[in-house]
Amino acid sequence: RTGIARGGTTGSAFATGTDGRNDEEPTEMSTLLFSMDLDDLSAAESSERRPPAASSAPVAKVELGARPSDGNAGDAKLALQPMISSESLLSTGESKSALEVGSVGRGRLVLINAIWFAQACCWFLLLIIIVPSQIAAIVGQERKGSAIGLVLGASTPVVLVGAPLVGILSDRVRSRYGRRRPFMIPGTIGLCVVLFALIGMPHTLLPYGLLYALLRFCELFLSAPFNGLIADLTPMELRGVASGVMGVASNLGNFAGAAVGVQYTSLGPQNTAIGISVLLLTSVVATSLAAEEVSTAHHKPAAPLRLRKLGADLISPLRDSDFAWVFATRLIFQMGVYTVQEFLEYYFRDAVDLPDGVASETAVSYGMLCLMTAAVITAGLGGIATDLLGGRRKILVYVAGGIMSTACIGVAFMGRDMATTLCLLALFGLGFGCYLAVDFAMVLDVLPHPDDAAKDMAVWSIALTLPQMLATPVGGLVLDGFQRIGKASDPGSVLGYQCVFALAAAYLVISTVLVSQIKGVK
Repeated sequence: RTGIARGGTTGSAFATGTDGRNDEEPTEMSTLLFSMDLDDLSAAESSERRPPAASSAPVAKVELGARPSDGNAGDAKLALQPMISSESLLSTGESKSALEVGSVGRGRLVLINAIWFAQACCWFLLLIIIVPSQIAAIVGQERKGSAIGLVLGASTPVVLVGAPLVGILSDRVRSRYGRRRPFMIPGTIGLCVVLFALIGMPHTLLPYGLLYALLRFCELFLSAPFNGLIADLTPMELRGVASGVMGVASNLGNFAGAAVGVQYTSLGPQNTAIGISVLLLTSVVATSLAAEEVSTAHHKPAAPLRLRKLGADLISPLRDSDFAWVFATRLIFQMGVYTVQEFLEYYFRDAVDLPDGVASETAVSYGMLCLMTAAVITAGLGGIATDLLGGRRKILVYVAGGIMSTACIGVAFMGRDMATTLCLLALFGLGFGCYLAVDFAMVLDVLPHPDDAAKDMAVWSIALTLPQMLATPVGGLVLDGFQRIGKASDPGSVLGYQCVFALAAAYLVISTVLVSQIKGVK
């Protein structure tokens, strides 16, 4: 007999016997598929025939949803692999079967991912073109690197605290429209309103930073529930495809943002904001119509939130070692991205020999068009390749990391010519698209609590935003500091840019190497 011990708020643990006794009847049943060899079965049967001992050895518990360890196979002869369903209570206080949402086919999966496209286009224009241009206009060229690091870094705590909280609220909501859509639509409307205030009003640095933080807060009500929606609706056999679709949609959105950026000086910030708002509202409506969420209005209310348990509940996904490694590798990867991303427009202005009449906003848009064109190709192929390779994902991450690191070093020391810089950015895009195609599939592979998908994905999204508070301010200080040092002896020095690109390459190498620690991903 198998007794079931409730594992607090994070799941259930399965063990032979309850409280050391083998004759307890289980209080709750879960449907499991067990895999064991014949020797294990014989040993288990012989132990069943022996009378129970007065005192039993410590019981080894296997957490629900845990993946077998590669290195300690001898520690437990019996490997429990939950494969079908479980009625055990999770942190929402709701059983899995009560929260299941119908999975989708490939056609609707593409439409549901419309928000990836819109978000990528929006944040490309904001982070690559609009925010750098406006901050440089506010503080001047000498302080632009440090100032942009301050604005982005100061907004990050809002995301760190807000994303998991919004995810928890989304997991627990009871509505006839499901758990995700009641947050996504109001969040998008609020995002558009704040966007117009950010772009359309003259500012000093402090109010600009506050409005940017409010913009990030509104965006959480779109992104955190949407990440949970994708996890809800994506069946296991389509995870590679879903990750590839996400990669293609995101890179197409970046591509569209770069195309708009080429015309930014003629469009102006107001017209650009109108275009962003229309795109965001259209995409959230398309996704909401395509996602057939089931009503949760008839479900019993979720267990009350207790402040004492809230902190532990927020960090509970990180107790899963594979999820923690996926989180860490993506965080370090984003450290590399944010070390240089916000300074690309400045790089084209200060370090690249631009053709006559080409502004830095236009030049960086051309560069990102090259990068995203390459990324779209490899994102689509990478998602398909990982499924064709039997779910092997690490090899693609290793290849992508090597390509991106090489490109960063090339930009640092070879990219003074416009054509050379564009080619190196395209090379980076080949690796970037491949990485995005695989990374999201790895997250779905290792989600610890599928019923709390929005919360778990919100915790993972911290790895995407925390680097803004760390890498961008550090990158800004490195850029401004080493530029001053270089220009003291050579007015044409680009020492600061060489340092930040070399630092980005180091982050990418570390992130790529640490992917080997994820045991639950092939």
